Amino acid sequence: RGQYFIRVGSTKQQPTTAELARLFQQRRLVAADEAPVYAGDIDDLDLTAINRYLLRLAQSELTVDDSQLLLRELINTGIMVETADGIFPTLAGILTFGKLPQRFFPSSEIRASAFIASSFDSDVIDQKDIQGQLPDMIRGAISFVTRNIKNSSTIPDGIQRVDRLEYPIEAIREAIINAIAHRDYLISGAAIRLFIFDDRIELYSPGGLPNTITLETMKYKQFSRNQTLVSFLTGLGFMERRGKGILRMINLMREYNLPPPRFELIEEELLVAFYSSIKLVSRKRCYVKRCQNVGGHNNEVIHARNPKIRGKARKSSYRRC
Repeated sequence: RGQYFIRVGSTKQQPTTAELARLFQQRRLVAADEAPVYAGDIDDLDLTAINRYLLRLAQSELTVDDSQLLLRELINTGIMVETADGIFPTLAGILTFGKLPQRFFPSSEIRASAFIASSFDSDVIDQKDIQGQLPDMIRGAISFVTRNIKNSSTIPDGIQRVDRLEYPIEAIREAIINAIAHRDYLISGAAIRLFIFDDRIELYSPGGLPNTITLETMKYKQFSRNQTLVSFLTGLGFMERRGKGILRMINLMREYNLPPPRFELIEEELLVAFYSSIKLVSRKRCYVKRCQNVGGHNNEVIHARNPKIRGKARKSSYRRC
């Protein structure tokens, strides 16, 4: 197998998988998500997950009893690629169908945190590093958001109870999928970051806008940094190829009587922020604080948002209602 080296100062070193893929992309030898993952092989792929994908496309399952035909089928789908050094999984193949994607790309995760108030220095009430195959990450991130945003109930007709989440979850889902599909996976050490505050949600995606896309034109132009990966997510039912995801987010927020999402480029990250302007009585995000020696009573249970008590609490921990 051939070896590759990059110059670091006065020395030559072997590049990481991400560095090598980025080098190929910069020289336009291969699209980023089609780059070979030289450290992987067919045993690192989840063939059961691939078969589920093929069945969704109404295609035949993999021919597992013929190794050569199996490799050819995986190459034809873009899950593997043939190079002068052999046949290897692609970046998109590992991320979507790999048994352990983070083994090869440790930062291909979502680092999620929920805060009790509206600033980073407020107490963290929930946090999780969401990993796995991309479909699992999408579901995990949506689950994290759903359990950490407010929920209210009304009975508009006096009979049937209607629950309403603080945000339209489909808009948040669209943003999460877009971040996973379009982020730059070749930025070393950069994960998607998801923050939930009591008045907003912030989602940071590594990588600037690709090609000629700007913040002003991204609503209307279709773009994809990772076309093979987008193809996989489309086949799995997570995306559509119409390029209307951002407009859909805006419309969903408008239908919810909420401000449109804010988009901002911060160095090599794209920020999408959703703001809540409706005061809801929280059921799902109801946290209490167990405090010691407050008002002379040990283990007194106090609502975490009570400003008169929070500053007095010592040796405390949060729990859900």
